[in-house]
Amino acid sequence: FIPISEITGFIHQISNFVMHQVCRDLNELIASGFNPPRISINFSATELDENTAQRIESILHAYQLSPSLFTIEITENAKITGHESTFKQLRPLWERGMRISIDDFGTGYSSLAYISELEIDEIKIDQSFVQSVLDNPKHESIVKAIIGIGQAFGYKIIAEGVETAAQLVALQQYDDLSVQGFLFSHPLNISALKQYFTR
Repeated sequence: FIPISEITGFIHQISNFVMHQVCRDLNELIASGFNPPRISINFSATELDENTAQRIESILHAYQLSPSLFTIEITENAKITGHESTFKQLRPLWERGMRISIDDFGTGYSSLAYISELEIDEIKIDQSFVQSVLDNPKHESIVKAIIGIGQAFGYKIIAEGVETAAQLVALQQYDDLSVQGFLFSHPLNISALKQYFTR
């Protein structure tokens, strides 16, 4: 339903709903005495416009939350080039600690130009490459290439979709590579997340 939401413009309402829910949950965690890690929220490149920064700022202000608690992940299913002005508008939030990530890198409109010119902090290697790193030499080469490019620019690199111990072992050969996936945890509701933090 995401592509349809992008075409119809409904993606804005979805993102607003997600941001409000994340902020409510984050405040509940903090009020319960937890010190949660930085939270990542996905945005579609199609919804980047002159109002994006103000929309994010307004929601964070309503919940009295600092931008430093968040990473905004821009999904690569639409062209990111052409949104340079939006990235510039995000700079005040970035200067206050918010981070910007390119999600699903390698599957959409990957461009060396935008990852070198736009102010981003991390790139996330798409799970389609990560999950076949053991049995597809071409995908393994793509993973190596993305890691090399990211490290050259000083970006944090995250491998998405790690589901098996064998995949984790294969990825541990790379320095400064972070990983995420179902191997560590499936999606959790707020109650289960509290239990997870207290393990």
